[in-house]
Amino acid sequence: MANNPQLTGESTSPKTGKMINDVLTNTSSSPQMVVYKATAGSDNTCPGAVFYISVTVEPKVAISCLACASQINVSLDSSCRKAITPDMVLRVGGECPDLPTIYAALEVVVDDGNADHYLDGCGSFRYLVRLKPGFEDCFTFQPCEGIVVGQDFTGPQITQRTGRCGRAISANQPWTDTLLCTDPFLVYNNQSSWSSLNYAFYTGSVTFSDACKDACGCGVSTRVTDQLFYYDCNTLPADKIWARLVRTFTGTDCRGNTTQTIQTIYFRRPELDPDYYRKQGIRNIVLDSTVCTAPSTAEMVKRFKEKYYVFNHPYTCGNPQKYAYFPEAVQAGAAQFLMNCSYSFDVEILSEFNICSGGRKVEIAVKAFDECSGKTIPLDTFLLQVSDGRPPVIATAYKSVVISTGPENCEASFGVDLAGLERFFGIKVSDNCTANPVVSVVIWFYGPEYIQGFPIDPVAWRVANYPRTMVRGMDGKDYLTATGARTGKHKLVIEAFDECLNKTTKEFEFTIEDQIAPVMKCGDRVNVSLTDGQGYLGGYGKMTPSDIDKGAADNCGLKWVRIRRPYNPDCLSQFLAAGYDSNNDGKIDSKDGIDANSDGDLADFGEKFSVDAATGKLMPR
Repeated sequence: MANNPQLTGESTSPKTGKMINDVLTNTSSSPQMVVYKATAGSDNTCPGAVFYISVTVEPKVAISCLACASQINVSLDSSCRKAITPDMVLRVGGECPDLPTIYAALEVVVDDGNADHYLDGCGSFRYLVRLKPGFEDCFTFQPCEGIVVGQDFTGPQITQRTGRCGRAISANQPWTDTLLCTDPFLVYNNQSSWSSLNYAFYTGSVTFSDACKDACGCGVSTRVTDQLFYYDCNTLPADKIWARLVRTFTGTDCRGNTTQTIQTIYFRRPELDPDYYRKQGIRNIVLDSTVCTAPSTAEMVKRFKEKYYVFNHPYTCGNPQKYAYFPEAVQAGAAQFLMNCSYSFDVEILSEFNICSGGRKVEIAVKAFDECSGKTIPLDTFLLQVSDGRPPVIATAYKSVVISTGPENCEASFGVDLAGLERFFGIKVSDNCTANPVVSVVIWFYGPEYIQGFPIDPVAWRVANYPRTMVRGMDGKDYLTATGARTGKHKLVIEAFDECLNKTTKEFEFTIEDQIAPVMKCGDRVNVSLTDGQGYLGGYGKMTPSDIDKGAADNCGLKWVRIRRPYNPDCLSQFLAAGYDSNNDGKIDSKDGIDANSDGDLADFGEKFSVDAATGKLMPR
């Protein structure tokens, strides 16, 4: 227990425990002592023993050796703020012992609206230095104030880097890109290469931002500078790097603070592939297959250079640009860039010869000269061709044709050469270069196979090996003619060839029919005997075909011979009795007849009556 009226926080009543836990404050201006009397408890080795603890308490320390600076300038950090501490704004005058302890008891408050020790943003703000809460009983300090000026000396931040064709480049990733050796001056000091995403050779850009833009109102400008370096031939065999572009992006804010980032663009020289076209199986090149007269050899080589050895640029953005080995391809618009890069290319003519229909073939060798190695590199050999590649045209005037048998037998004949096809079938064969194309005609028939006149196989398309011979037509021309063709369904398989052996094949169906009417031979006079009547007035006579037929014949054989008499109204009862009234209406007219073959209709020849136009009589037909 202690008692000192010059101190506060001391214990004056007895208490138990091993800790005093008093917070003592000296209220006087001189050191004060307080004495505690302690009695050992029963758990001590000397129970009941009494001892005293003397504590000297110093008076409050007056902090008079420090004063606030009227103004200080500070640099804001990358987050556009700065922590202001007492040691930054206080100036020491005279003896000032234990400064770290004093600084720990003080705090700075910046009047920027946030009531803390941080300076947020650029500009001038008042600051106040005061004792921290809880240190009033240990120190006395007269608060002071001054001006703190926040300034931004930090360079702009890199918020984004994009490489070739817009790919993202991380902050810690080396920034390199690659183009072809044809491209340096498509990007060197070319603003589109870093500002236009639609540019085929856009290589990327940088976005800068000022961390204090919102607080300090400052923007950032970007400047790009390029340095282009070429390499000599000694380095090419190792890395194929033809040139190197070092591009520096510099971001500058309104206070002149700068930040830089560097992009390196390598321009590669492609290695020639001697087997490029060989791998694709391209050996013979048809430059034109639509002409009958080939151009000169020089023109053929020019056309080759305009079209071949044109390659996709491997590094352009969007639709690939193309580069070529020969300037003719660039001039023709097949490529945008010429591959030079110390390469030169040439075509050597090995041989040339004329071919069919005014065409020509030219054998060439393509070679490259490498100026770095001093060597000629053979690339490939080709056989260029300009000729007629269009096949003949087989034109038909009709969808189908019916050909009649001849009058002498039941067989047909028809032409199978150029003139015969046109005359008999309306089929015209022509070619753009060959005046008279060669035709090959195979004749097929649809039916069974016949052996000794008997069908033995199922009905199908079969080759008809009809004899062929030259026959002079009524027009005085000779035709290659197929003879002995039987009646029925046929087709021609026509192959037409021009001088360059271009071929066209076409099928044409036709039918062979017997269109020759039978030849009737009748006697000049026929005598008919009448019966005795037996109920019929005057009797009647009867005739059979044999009474009249004196040698009727047909080229395909007679099917039947019948005789009919014209209808006479006076004989109506006889016609009715004979069964001619097929519809049973009690009269004979054009709807009536006899179903001779018992097939249930009157559609067959000779079964039905019709009105003869010449006589007006109702006649069988």
